[in-house]
Amino acid sequence: MRVVGAHKSGAVLHTRCHGREGHSSAPEKGANAVMMAGEFVKLLDDVWDSLRADTDPRFDPPHTTVQANMISGGSAVNILGRDARVTWEYRALPDRDPSKVVDLIRRRADDEILPKYRARAAEARFDTELHASYPGLVLDEHSPAVALAREITGVNRVDTVAYGTEAGHFQRFGIPAVICGPGSIDQAHKADEFVALPELVKCEDFLRKVIAKAEG
Repeated sequence: MRVVGAHKSGAVLHTRCHGREGHSSAPEKGANAVMMAGEFVKLLDDVWDSLRADTDPRFDPPHTTVQANMISGGSAVNILGRDARVTWEYRALPDRDPSKVVDLIRRRADDEILPKYRARAAEARFDTELHASYPGLVLDEHSPAVALAREITGVNRVDTVAYGTEAGHFQRFGIPAVICGPGSIDQAHKADEFVALPELVKCEDFLRKVIAKAEG
């Protein structure tokens, strides 16, 4: 039930690595897409390191992050992988342009990784596509939504979070938005995820006060 006035933007992307099959005893006669995927993951880590210099101390972590969370590919242990896929994400500071990060990763993959594999197979390539995205919520201290949440909760502090919500979509279309609800991200996306009952009681009280304000 904290009043949260800003969150990062985020996206899920798929990068498909295309190589050429061949017997693993002669790796330089083909292009191993699984190895391409491994180098691409290392590139994501390098880009993330470069983003650490651009900080906003209101967030934790205080910079844009990039990481791979899923990887698949190959068909057999003795066959060079023809195809592989890396599923990765960015979570960007809300007032930064994340398309620049994606463009940088595309460019570096083509310039730094691809030449080695294209020397073995001209058809080798990376294809990156956006699967889903959401905009960040930019902190607006004068937002009437933030003011209302602070008045009802009685708190002075406006927090920021690294996870995403639909609030950024509302703000993009000119609708004031604030995040205030039960539960904690510390319990999210893990076994036995839960919201404590006292938090639900606080949320009910908060919503009743919002309704009373609207009716008044």
